[in-house]
Amino acid sequence: MVYGLGKSTLFDAIHHIGRVILEQTRSTQLWFSRISSVHMLSLYYESQKDQNSYFKLEDYYRGKLYLDDVGKEDKAYNREEIIGKLLFFERHRRRLW
Repeated sequence: MVYGLGKSTLFDAIHHIGRVILEQTRSTQLWFSRISSVHMLSLYYESQKDQNSYFKLEDYYRGKLYLDDVGKEDKAYNREEIIGKLLFFERHRRRLW
């Protein structure tokens, strides 16, 4: 078995603690959304096929976001880098406006 450095486990713990703090104090300081980049891309593919899909890439443009396993995802349809678009274009552009 090959193990990583434990980043995912650490962020899972921080995410859990953030949820507890949010529920008990309503403070969002440690709260963040999290999703695997591979899972996000899978949801994106499905949303392109299903017009009734609840997945919207725009939902990830704001707030704190933890993307797990960045770099393991493929380009969407071999042409669009969804994760790059999310991280470096939309989120940054929205901060400037």
